[in-house]
Amino acid sequence: MIKANELRIGNWVLLENDGKWTPIQVTGVCLASDEKKIDGFTNPFIRHSAGSSILRFGDDDSEDDFLVRPIPIIPEILEKCEFRFDDVFVKWFIYLNKHECDIDRLTFRESEGFICFDGVNNRTILKHIKYLHQLQNIFYDFSGKELTFKNETND
Repeated sequence: MIKANELRIGNWVLLENDGKWTPIQVTGVCLASDEKKIDGFTNPFIRHSAGSSILRFGDDDSEDDFLVRPIPIIPEILEKCEFRFDDVFVKWFIYLNKHECDIDRLTFRESEGFICFDGVNNRTILKHIKYLHQLQNIFYDFSGKELTFKNETND
């Protein structure tokens, strides 16, 4: 399940189109408090990179009704986000430019989830990060920069 208030402009999600799920980039978000102000939609919705149409979300548990879904984090997604794989320690990692906090790298192991490190190897485990849009948001919070996502259509 994905909620509109988890998204920001620039996040990537999956759009169902003719039975196929395609990655799209969010270009606008309308939260529930705004829902009646724009085009009469009764659910939160997003504008997207695949066109100028407006898409509805499902914010309940009936996943079959969703038109937009989160992109799960798998090794291929990490690679498209310029994470590097460490064969010795068997983990994915990316270095961060220090911004508002002292986090200098983010690592991922399937068994642990995401872990952020400061320069002294203090660690914070981020098990709740399971989808690309969440990773994009936390990366921005830590570094002040957008996380690169090399989708086939934007290479």
